[in-house]
Amino acid sequence: MAARSTITPQEDEELRLLRAEYFDASKRAAEAMQTSDHPLDVAALKTVLEEDARAGKAMRRIKEIYGV
Repeated sequence: MAARSTITPQEDEELRLLRAEYFDASKRAAEAMQTSDHPLDVAALKTVLEEDARAGKAMRRIKEIYGV
């Protein structure tokens, strides 16, 4: 599948927001995984999974807009 060559102004704005959402969710997931010397607890794991899902959703939409 070939990527789209043009992006509408609305999609451009959506991409800006999606990139921020992807970055922020990925950062929150990574921060929740930083447990120092103790194991990952249930609450932190829940956060990791939720934020990973949020980042994945943003990336899927980004790919959809670009047509890849």
